[in-house]
Amino acid sequence: LFFFFFSLIAQTTFTVDNIKYEVTSSITPFTVKITGLVDTEVNSVTIPLTVTNNSKTYNVTAIGDNAFNGYTSLTSVSISDSVTSIGKSAFQYCFSLKSISIGNSVTSIGDFAFLYCHNLTSVSISDSVTSIGYGAFQYCNGLLSISISDSVTSIGREAFSFCKNLTSVSIGNSVTSIGDWAFTS
Repeated sequence: LFFFFFSLIAQTTFTVDNIKYEVTSSITPFTVKITGLVDTEVNSVTIPLTVTNNSKTYNVTAIGDNAFNGYTSLTSVSISDSVTSIGKSAFQYCFSLKSISIGNSVTSIGDFAFLYCHNLTSVSISDSVTSIGYGAFQYCNGLLSISISDSVTSIGREAFSFCKNLTSVSIGNSVTSIGDWAFTS
């Protein structure tokens, strides 16, 4: 029984091409979330649509909480259209991160997702995003302008606070809630 239980646990996480995955659904459609990298010193990451492990193909649907937290060498990230959520603190303290392209299926950006990404100058927020979490882009001093699409309905508390160089903000027509100090400097 112990061996059987251990083999089940061993199959819930795996690594492919330097990216660590955790299985979130082992029934069709198979899904995984990203939990980090083996080599944390890489400069660029492209999140794939799918990943295959042990003859099963999984849809990559989430970037987990703290997945890339503290990866100081990371400069660019491209998130595929299969990803629907970016977890809490997913890219927090990625000081070198300059650009991120968010795929067309992401609906939520978690609390503190990009906190202290000082060099982040380019963010492409897709039309699928409906909520931007508490402090999601807090202290992103490199941001000069941000355009929030019509799909966004809520902007969390302190979402863009202390982005000291942010001079232009365009907010879509669907926003019904803007948290306290969302744009305070």
